[in-house]
This record gives sequence, C-alpha cells and structure tokens, in this order.
Amino acid sequence: MADKESKHAGTSKKSTSAERMRRYRLKKKEEDPEYGQKESQRIASLIKHKRENLTGMEKRELNKKNRDAVAKLRAKKKEENKTATSTGFKSPQSFGKAKKRLQDILPHSPTKRKQLIHGLVQSECLNLKSKTEAVLKEPDDTKTALQNFFREDISYTALGMNDELTVWEDGKKKRL
Repeated sequence: MADKESKHAGTSKKSTSAERMRRYRLKKKEEDPEYGQKESQRIASLIKHKRENLTGMEKRELNKKNRDAVAKLRAKKKEENKTATSTGFKSPQSFGKAKKRLQDILPHSPTKRKQLIHGLVQSECLNLKSKTEAVLKEPDDTKTALQNFFREDISYTALGMNDELTVWEDGKKKRL
C-alpha cells in the first residue's frame, strides 16, 4: 500500500482522459505511418461537421477569423520575401548618374559593349547565369498522331456532316 502512495506522490494530479488520448495518438503516429493520414482525415471530418452545424453569426465570425489569418500569413510571406538590396549608392539618382557615365564611355557597338560588360563581370568574380532555352520535345505518341493526321491516304469529312473515315486502299475509296 505504501508503494502505491509513493508512486503517485510525485504527480500532483491524475491525467485527464483528453491528455491520455493525446499521448495515445502521438504514440500511434510514431508507430504507424498510416495512422497519421487517418488522424488527419478524422480531424478534417470533425471540422467539416462542426462548420455545417454553425449558425449564421458563428459562420461570419469564423470567416472573419479565416480572412484575418490569411491576411496575416500573406503579410508575413511578403516580409520574408523582401530582401534588403545593398548597393554602393545612396540614392537611385546617383546610381543612374554613374550608369549614364559608364554608357557614355563604352563603345557604341552592341557586341563590343556586351563583351566588355561580360569581361568586367568575370573580372569582378560575379556569376552570370547563361540563358538556357527550353527545347520543346514532343512525346512519341504525339508524333505518331501528327503523322497519322497528315497522311494523304486518310481523309476526314467536315464536322457535323458525317462521322465517317475515308481510306484509300488499292486505288479505291473505303468508308469506315
């Protein structure tokens, strides 16, 4: 009897059933990977059922909370995407002035100008990404369909006329 009392002496109160279920679900999620999917489906169905039974005022409040949460998330993402661009110029005007001076000094030939700028960038050890163009490659089944479409021995009637296919075999028309 003394052992049982000393066992519970360290804990101030018993855990509630909700806490026990929470621990059970965490343990199951760690053990079984499919349990996590089932649990997320269970929670989604609970939320859906709860939303169906809301009154008009409660729905408006929930929608307002959702709108506020979305706006807050978008503002947070916008702040994360902002990067402090540090330039050596204090104002855009001074940058434009320096750029204009440089353009006046560079040769007028576009190829020479491009070559000089490329050389400057390489000498400053900056990485220039070369432009790579995407090569459009058609799948094999599309190629065969196109080849069949342009065959001269097969002709199709106009839309809405007759849905039949005319094929030339041995110099004679055959309708399919």
